[in-house]
Amino acid sequence: MTGPTPQRRSTGMGAFFNDDYKARPNLTLNLGVRYELDRPIADRYDKIGNFMTAHGQTVIPHRGAMPGLDPLLEMTQMTGRIGFADELGYPRSMVYTDYTNLAPRAGFAWRPRGTVRAVVRGGYGIFYTGYLLNPIRNSLQNQFPFVFTETYSRNASYPERVTFSNPFPPEIRSLGGVTNANGFEVRPATGYLQSYNLTIERDLGAGMVLEAGFVGSKGSHLGRIGDINIPRRNVEAYQAAVPTQQLRPYPFVNGAINMYSFGVNSIYNSGQISLRRRSRSGTFYRLNYSFSKTIDGASQLSGTSNGGYSGFQDPDNHRLERGRSDFDIRHNITGNGLYELPFGKGKAFAANVPGWADQIIGGWQVSTIMRYRSGLPTTI
Repeated sequence: MTGPTPQRRSTGMGAFFNDDYKARPNLTLNLGVRYELDRPIADRYDKIGNFMTAHGQTVIPHRGAMPGLDPLLEMTQMTGRIGFADELGYPRSMVYTDYTNLAPRAGFAWRPRGTVRAVVRGGYGIFYTGYLLNPIRNSLQNQFPFVFTETYSRNASYPERVTFSNPFPPEIRSLGGVTNANGFEVRPATGYLQSYNLTIERDLGAGMVLEAGFVGSKGSHLGRIGDINIPRRNVEAYQAAVPTQQLRPYPFVNGAINMYSFGVNSIYNSGQISLRRRSRSGTFYRLNYSFSKTIDGASQLSGTSNGGYSGFQDPDNHRLERGRSDFDIRHNITGNGLYELPFGKGKAFAANVPGWADQIIGGWQVSTIMRYRSGLPTTI
């Protein structure tokens, strides 16, 4: 196998403004806005390719990115299948930067009049995802023309075909990695998450506090990779015995074209309740319960996680992928506690040292953590 040593470069910048404003004695506002700029990755030596559906070609930054390209294309019968970004008018990264990543945030804390034991809190914010570099490296840099394989199979009835003077005869060479391609959406919108919550907290007395709330989020323009060159089969093609290769949108590519697209959405909503108590003796416990559901079209960039499917059921209808997330947990109960044992403690005393007289030191504690939850889904 021949291929480049990855030298990825990516630049991310952000600026924000945030302020707390006390609108009334019982109402505090937290207002802010953030701007994110995440540039697509580029390779220091331009060893990166992108299959562009508008041209039906794998595009590389320029001709000099791959020395000896023309003989290689002739040898692999790929002449005319490689384009060049500088000649087609694309940036060096072959992906345009999204400059619209404005992320407002707002929150409030309100204490109803006439009470000192209850407070209502809420918030909303937008958070951008950025880029995952390693999957992009594996796909866009580890592909033809920068990576391909040569395989030489022996012929038991013709052992003299391979000799020291001719160890790699071209007539028995088979090439791999030239029938597939990988691509990245040229003008991707940056994925983002809208997060929101509303909670009510109440002091029940005796060190006990009850908190109940609604927490949710909505993801937009999330990424997923899938084969866009799946044969489009139908009854008419079957009856006419059309060859499978001719049913591919890009029939000159014999295999898969795995494309990163950014049209996946997600939704998460939950009701949550929490009870906590702390005593003067140091004993503490907390119990939490959440009832939630999360739905998406892909639970991670590769399309798989816990039991997910890595391909498209129908490349022309991504809504078919919508279902419960692979990590969806309907019921979730957690708890933790801490108890200070009534022995093993001592006092420290230092003469003429303010604050050190009769200080309690040492001691033993017992703590516990528990979790009970429902199982993960299997979506048909």
